Amino acid sequence: METALAIERYRLAHQSRLPETLSALPAFCAGVPADPYDGHPLRFGKGQAGYVVYSIGRERSDDRGKPLDPQKQGTRGVLAFRIQR
Repeated sequence: METALAIERYRLAHQSRLPETLSALPAFCAGVPADPYDGHPLRFGKGQAGYVVYSIGRERSDDRGKPLDPQKQGTRGVLAFRIQR
């Protein structure tokens, strides 16, 4: 959640533009947290309706933060924080 707040601070400071990558956030947060599954920084994806900050999850598969199928909920360990506008 801290990363999403930093993205929102960035967006407010840059005329509603989102950062290209999370590495653009140092002025807005202490740093990008590590993904608990692989130790790399959390991932970030932009879409037409907003953005997502996500982890690769237990399966260690980068699906770009795609929402889970409600019928399969609980079968994967994806962690995602999605902001829709």
